[in-house]
Amino acid sequence: MAATPVSAATPDLVQSFRGLNHVDQRSANGGNQFSLEPPDQGLCAGNGFVLETVNDVLRVYGTDGTPQSAATDLNTFYGYPAQVDRTTLVSGPALTDPSCYYDEINQRWYHVVLTLDTNPDGSFRGSNHLDLAVSQASSPLGAWAVYQIPAQDDGTQGTPNHNCAPQPSPPPTPTVSNPSACFGDYPHVGADRNGFYITTNEYDFFGPNFTTAQLYSISRQKLATAPPSIQVLHFDHLGLAGTPGFTVWPAQSAHGEYSDHLNGSEYFLSSMAAGETGNTTGAAGSIGIWQLSNTTSLNSATPSLQLANAVLSSELYEVPAFIGNSGGSADQKVGDVPLVQCVNDPLCNTGLFGNPPDPAQKVESESTLDGSDTRILSAWFTGNQVWGTLDTAVSVGGQTRVGIAWFAVQPNQDLTTSPVSQGYLGVGSNNAIFGTVAALADGRAVLAMTLVGPDYFPSAAYAFLSQNSGVSAVNIAGAGKGPSDGFSGTWYFNNPPGTPETASPRPRWGDYGAVVILGDAFWLASEYIDQTCTYATYWSGNPATSDPSCGQTRTALANWATRITEVTPPFNAYTPVTPARITDTRPGSGDPNAGATLGPGATLDIQVTGAGGVPSGATSAVLNLTDATATADSYLSVWPKGQPKPTISNLNFGPGQVRANLVQVALGSGGAVSIFNNKGSTDVVVDAEGYVAPSSQPGFGFLTTQAPARIADTRPGSGQPNAGQTLGPGGSLNFQVKGQGGIPAGGVSAVVLNVTEATATAPSFLTAYGTGTARPKASNLNFTAGQIVPNRVIVPVSAGGQVTIYNNQGSTDVVIDANGWFSDGSNPAAFGGRFQGAAPGRITDTRLNSGYPNQGATLGPGGTLNVQVTGAGGAPSAATTAVLNVTVTNPTAAGYLTVYPAGGSVPFASDLNWDRGGTVPSLDPVRLGSQGQVGIHNTSIGSADVVVDLFGWYVT
Repeated sequence: MAATPVSAATPDLVQSFRGLNHVDQRSANGGNQFSLEPPDQGLCAGNGFVLETVNDVLRVYGTDGTPQSAATDLNTFYGYPAQVDRTTLVSGPALTDPSCYYDEINQRWYHVVLTLDTNPDGSFRGSNHLDLAVSQASSPLGAWAVYQIPAQDDGTQGTPNHNCAPQPSPPPTPTVSNPSACFGDYPHVGADRNGFYITTNEYDFFGPNFTTAQLYSISRQKLATAPPSIQVLHFDHLGLAGTPGFTVWPAQSAHGEYSDHLNGSEYFLSSMAAGETGNTTGAAGSIGIWQLSNTTSLNSATPSLQLANAVLSSELYEVPAFIGNSGGSADQKVGDVPLVQCVNDPLCNTGLFGNPPDPAQKVESESTLDGSDTRILSAWFTGNQVWGTLDTAVSVGGQTRVGIAWFAVQPNQDLTTSPVSQGYLGVGSNNAIFGTVAALADGRAVLAMTLVGPDYFPSAAYAFLSQNSGVSAVNIAGAGKGPSDGFSGTWYFNNPPGTPETASPRPRWGDYGAVVILGDAFWLASEYIDQTCTYATYWSGNPATSDPSCGQTRTALANWATRITEVTPPFNAYTPVTPARITDTRPGSGDPNAGATLGPGATLDIQVTGAGGVPSGATSAVLNLTDATATADSYLSVWPKGQPKPTISNLNFGPGQVRANLVQVALGSGGAVSIFNNKGSTDVVVDAEGYVAPSSQPGFGFLTTQAPARIADTRPGSGQPNAGQTLGPGGSLNFQVKGQGGIPAGGVSAVVLNVTEATATAPSFLTAYGTGTARPKASNLNFTAGQIVPNRVIVPVSAGGQVTIYNNQGSTDVVIDANGWFSDGSNPAAFGGRFQGAAPGRITDTRLNSGYPNQGATLGPGGTLNVQVTGAGGAPSAATTAVLNVTVTNPTAAGYLTVYPAGGSVPFASDLNWDRGGTVPSLDPVRLGSQGQVGIHNTSIGSADVVVDLFGWYVT
């Protein structure tokens, strides 16, 4: 794979500050703590607060980064005795793997940790539980209610008996209470609109075996009332295609962007390469998608949940080079490692730690870092997509390193057919580890990670991500100051003194980071190293004068720290361009792809970025697609290059017909799209009209849509502006659009129009462009004498607010309906829709037995059909405008369709005009009405079938 570059810039970084570190962890509760690695970061944000939790402390910050609480140890937080009383050496429970979540619906904070019960001497009893703390107010600084969910699954305390391996006999500890206990390792949390979910990986407590992942479901609504006890639905023995489910990570969401599909659905992702799944190869080319539906029932007295899953083909991922029983090895830049040097120095080792010389001791050196084991490391649901990440071996420049694989799954009704967008992040000669992701419904996504390798000390880093264009450069939010130098990376501390050093060092890192969203801001938590010091500072030769804390920047045993970063990725903004031809397959055209006529079943890839004014950073494009020289009834389909060909159509035509239709489509691999021709042969002409790309310019490129409004009609006696101004051969006419039909008089860069020609006397075409600019080599509508042909046009406007329409031959009248406009950035406070392209998909087909929604619901004369676009339709509930391709077919009489926001009155406007028996498409960026629907009204005296394909949506 190509290397992901590392940039010195920190684009759109709002703030970044050090979070908790090992000093905070070890010194909490008066120092009555053990030293712990790794930190295992949880992060949640809301209501003006940011809460970070690690092994085994938490702290609350304001959104300005100011600490609002002390570093509080989790034993105290949950009301337990200290981890260890440093005076009496009496131990309390062992808490591990913390996570947190902010419930913005009920304004409550949740904190989850796995608790292992111990005897006073620190030995384990076998019993263990998930502790769930729920704040009693919208602030995390007040009181919390605490609940325990037993996780030993040995038949005690109402748990199922999973027959985990028993404690060895005779038991070394007579005070073991649960000798055949399992335990719920690696708990992680997610939520949908109705429920809060915890998943675990279950292992033998006293044995070596893995059972399966476990799932616990709880009503958010009930949790918010702080009941004395809570109802928990436990799904055990989670399996996927005959293999144990492993790290089934529940998704979180932002801005209430939940799935209401099937009465509420929560989604999960899992991977299939780890040994726990039964895979002995360490590699896989598939992932698991899980759906828990009917979650609204959690709010009832008798919840009834359904769990389904499917295996989806994916890119290859594999466990990086092994270090003992841990995950992949990520090397780090060489620097000062005073703990390692101390262990190698008997005087220091004895002086600081009281450890006697060990004849079996190996010489220590700077460790590598744990690069995980291909388990899923994050899951995020937004825009009807489930995003996820995992760490994998990547080959960059001939070197194998640890990198990140990312996925964006669009769950279909049938989970097994869900399309997957995916890609890798790999940094040349270096490693990107413990990658986590979150995304917004408008397509903005951020990856957080630790960047480490020969060129970098462990650093907190991030990258912006697009499902179509992949990852941006890696940006460093917190540069590492030295190498990791912790006890888990040494042979000495992994083997009891005096015993052969056979247990390999397991230099713990991670085990996970976090990304959450608050408003438009992404909050990231990643591990890094924020200090360095020399061995001379750490050890002076005398314990009384040495400073192994190196000025309170570390402890004697570890130097990890966390970094909390706030970034606001640029918006997806639309930029209009003067129409420009980027493809014309007709032989001798002189344009790209000349002579590449499409035969039956043929596909042509068209490069969009770098052509026609579309830059390399564009994520989607607006194209005008025209067929020519067709030899049969056929259709063209356009979709992002590199994705599977969808069941859609963009342009329908018959032999000898020349037709055009506007297309707004996400760009795929290399900034290209694919075009498929179904039957016969045809030439294709493609003109670029504009593009969507990330932009940080305030108020620029936002879409505002409206119900269609007529702003011009040149037919004599129309009673509309420009009445009687029929266009003659070679004629041009300027149309005022700003200040007309709901379009504002200022702040507009481009307008969305439906242009219809009528009364044509000869075969011709129309070209629309900004008044005052040179007429481009492009066309928007193609027609013959007597036809009535519409097409959608997105066209730049002049400073005076006009567009020009040119007619090539004969004479024709023009009817213009305004559908919306794009902001030009002159008002920084302007807002509106931001486009997110999706894998195109069919959401309605009224033809009998079509197999799609509304099958058989042919529109009769004067009939109206409401089409569901959000939810089951595929768009997220946050969508305000949908980009649809609407096709009419099988009409029994001439007529037209009007597409408008459902729930409103049918406007006086047209979107598709047709003759009897024709099949005509139209691109419709239409504002969504009540319940996320659009209305389609048939004005014809006959009937017609309608096919609707979804290409993306705008989120305000």
